[in-house]
Amino acid sequence: MKSRTAPATLLYCRPGFERECAQEITDAVAALGISGFVKAREGSGFAVFIPHEPAASRMRRELRFVDFVFARQVVHDAILVEAMPTGDRITPLLACIRENFDRRFGEVLLETADTNEAKELSGFLKKFGPAFESAVANAGLLAGDASAPRLHVFLLSSAAAWVGASDPGNDSPWHMGIPRLKLPRGAPSRSTQKLAEALSVFFKR
Repeated sequence: MKSRTAPATLLYCRPGFERECAQEITDAVAALGISGFVKAREGSGFAVFIPHEPAASRMRRELRFVDFVFARQVVHDAILVEAMPTGDRITPLLACIRENFDRRFGEVLLETADTNEAKELSGFLKKFGPAFESAVANAGLLAGDASAPRLHVFLLSSAAAWVGASDPGNDSPWHMGIPRLKLPRGAPSRSTQKLAEALSVFFKR
């Protein structure tokens, strides 16, 4: 198992808007006097800002989620965990959390990019998700407090994930940063889809 030791900032976005998302975070950190570089692959559904100098705590404190247009979610103090063994992915993820975060969390979110490629992980998540959430709870890493930071595990594959945190009130409250509506009983599906699209544009692209 390998992990990146320097914290980064992870931003989810709608596929196709990686360049805009990358420019947005670049401009935001430049205004704070922070330099670094962005990794954003077209069509991936996310971007990663890596500072040249330790600046994670300042970025988490001073960046405002509501100021972003293209970012659906902003995850701070993100650590990349790679080469997780097939037989035990929980152990390296828990080790990463213990080594890099000194607070307990109010919620655990296992997420992926909003792409067809990432949707192939849905079957894996159905099995892995409950086991991982139970392990986090048993490890004493949950605070049972809605105001506590939220833990994000953003899976790139079944063997690699970004692990980071967001703060309620300065993040998107939705899973994967996407507003979702339940279909009202008896309502035409098309009308609900149109409303969901309008809300998505209003809150975040």
